[in-house]
Amino acid sequence: MSIGSENEGRLSLKKIIFYSVGIFLIAAFQASVGSRIGLFSATPSLTLAFTALASLFESKKTGAVVGLAGGFLTDALGGAGFSLLPLFYTLTGWFLGEICERLGHPGRQALGAFLRSLMWLAAVSGAGAVFTAILIVLSAGRMNFFSSIPHILLPEAVSTLLWSLPMLGIFMLLYRKKFSE
Repeated sequence: MSIGSENEGRLSLKKIIFYSVGIFLIAAFQASVGSRIGLFSATPSLTLAFTALASLFESKKTGAVVGLAGGFLTDALGGAGFSLLPLFYTLTGWFLGEICERLGHPGRQALGAFLRSLMWLAAVSGAGAVFTAILIVLSAGRMNFFSSIPHILLPEAVSTLLWSLPMLGIFMLLYRKKFSE
């Protein structure tokens, strides 16, 4: 029972349930144990990776909605007040989906889809680290840039990329019929 087989352009009830439950579980996991699973206690952006995968395997609209929900849930479960996280996740999902529409979605062969998705996940992980740097500057007023790269930004980007690999595997299994067409 694969998710990507029917109604390729529209979200079926099965897909809506998958994305709703998935983003809630990932945001809860990130908020509860995220700081303990990252490299050097940097919390990986699991909801950002899930947003990117939704854009890669579905569409920019799905990516934007998943990003908006993921940003709000991450903020709500993480104890943050008002932040720019929902806006960043929404824009990331939409822009990544737009780029994929113009350049082609992950691909029809499994290896090509894996490599292209991995490339986009690395780019999104780096963008998430840059966004973290911007948030640090906005909240603290100043930042030691050269000290924050090896201690905060690089561990966050690498942790996000590493933890997005199992999610990529799950998406590739769920969307396996896309690769056999």
